[in-house]
Amino acid sequence: MKMILLMIKSFKKGFSLFEVIISVTVFSLFFSFIYAGVTSLISMEMKKKNEIFSTVDIVNQITTGYYCDNEKIK
Repeated sequence: MKMILLMIKSFKKGFSLFEVIISVTVFSLFFSFIYAGVTSLISMEMKKKNEIFSTVDIVNQITTGYYCDNEKIK
């Protein structure tokens, strides 16, 4: 109970500059790691998609005998 009262009193008086700086730094590091992870995941998915499209394109060229611009393979 004393701990809760101490926390309430500290919230009423406000936070020190040091606590604010540490909190902002920790949150910014946390969100920057999340952002980096999401961007690398999206990048990997785009590479996979491009590989699949190029594979499908090659298979289409082999099976139909045409390039993508409808130029006949000799």
